[in-house]
Amino acid sequence: MNKMKVSWSILSQWSKGNHDEALLAINGVQQEENVYMQYGKKIHKAISDKKMKLIPEIKDTAIFENIIPEESKWQNYFRADIDDWLEMSMVADVVDPIEGLVCDWKTGYQKSVEHNKLQIYIYAYILKRIRQPIKINTAMPPDVQEDHQGAIYCDDYTVYKITDDKLELAENYIITNASEIYNILYPTS
Repeated sequence: MNKMKVSWSILSQWSKGNHDEALLAINGVQQEENVYMQYGKKIHKAISDKKMKLIPEIKDTAIFENIIPEESKWQNYFRADIDDWLEMSMVADVVDPIEGLVCDWKTGYQKSVEHNKLQIYIYAYILKRIRQPIKINTAMPPDVQEDHQGAIYCDDYTVYKITDDKLELAENYIITNASEIYNILYPTS
């Protein structure tokens, strides 16, 4: 049986009807960066490099996304088997295994409550299924901005409590969308 590897981005594209983009991403084709993506990467890098605790829920036990050059790997990169045919991967901006927190910074002009909550539910679900599981109690998509002097700040964030119902919703979303993709990539004879 073929094992398919997907991420939130791929499933989200598929769910929105952007099937070609999702299939290209599965095959390793990088999306062309636009100015908004470049801005988001710049802000994410600054937060990570400086380990900026932009919201009070981020404690000293938090681990920020980072590349570890000597090991050639990402910090906060996780992979989990979802089924014998499916693996999911993710990179979390902030994970606190002690506090049970996962955080995914958002840049742009949406309010934090307007972002798709399924992403952080899925992150909590994946972290529950990794080899050394992390139980997530709280997940957040804080909206971060940069002012005219270059200072990065967060004045809009929403805290979501992770419940069994939210984890079940995440699992259903993953299986439903991934199985549609799988059936196209690996049709049965």
